[in-house]
Amino acid sequence: METLLLQNLGRRYGRRWAVRGINLSVEEGEMIAVWGTSGSGKTTLLHLLATLLRPSEGHAWVDNHDLLKRPSRVRSAVSLGFQTPTLDPQLTLLEGLDLRAAMQGVPRAHRTNRIIQQLHLLGLEEYRDTPIGILSASRRRRAEVVAALLPVPRILLLDEPFQGMDDETASRVWEHLIEMRSRERVTLLFSTDRADMAERCHRIALLNEGRFLACDTPDILRGAAGNDVVTVKPIDERLTARRLHERLQVKVSEEPDGFRMEVQRGDGVAADILGSFGGQTAAIYVRRPSLEAGIRRIMDGTAKTDGMDAFFEEALSET
Repeated sequence: METLLLQNLGRRYGRRWAVRGINLSVEEGEMIAVWGTSGSGKTTLLHLLATLLRPSEGHAWVDNHDLLKRPSRVRSAVSLGFQTPTLDPQLTLLEGLDLRAAMQGVPRAHRTNRIIQQLHLLGLEEYRDTPIGILSASRRRRAEVVAALLPVPRILLLDEPFQGMDDETASRVWEHLIEMRSRERVTLLFSTDRADMAERCHRIALLNEGRFLACDTPDILRGAAGNDVVTVKPIDERLTARRLHERLQVKVSEEPDGFRMEVQRGDGVAADILGSFGGQTAAIYVRRPSLEAGIRRIMDGTAKTDGMDAFFEEALSET
């Protein structure tokens, strides 16, 4: 079931379009990363979905509610975690979150328990009585995530939630989001310029200068950088480049310490080699291109398209 449907959504400021021609369909419980550099339109898109901005063109349905006709219903279904600090720095963390929970309609009887639970899960419980203004940037970022989680939303929108976090902290936040999604079937849409966090999602939407260039799985986007490289080190002279080629029907190059081939699915090829020539191989290595390299090549228009024509045709038709 769709929880988000965007059709030709756009927003402009004067003559400048911040986002335009945005088309996207998101299923319940799906995790979508909106990847883009600073100024690409990520924050504008999230603010549109949270009804903080009104579209200049297009349509959107959020949790089956028309964004333009039923904005109050949309607001009851979504929760937004802001990129910039929004909690009052003069208040303690517990006071600031209690005020936010009240503003979001969380019942008084459940507020404190809900806040303490989320603080504990995100490693902030010991700072509950600390003034927000003296918290580190990373802890204030986590506090904004906590604030967004307080109302138990149907759709969670997070603007750069992992910005400034070290890898360990970011992974802790991510694991909590995964557990929450599994338990409460929350749909997650977050903006980021961190490929390491984006590749954990079901799909990644690449936003550049206000437009989607592609939206697909991390594996598909990674493939835009090129094929996997499989290297085979033989221990038996019977294993030759010719025999590998005859078995796999791919180009095999001879190297000083073995054989090298570029293929679309390296894991499958490695398994085939192991099954066919296992006793004649000392080692098999598979090196995959990075997601960041694939994203970069799509963004700059130099993506490898061999074997990916269907992907790019579908991506362009959707955007």
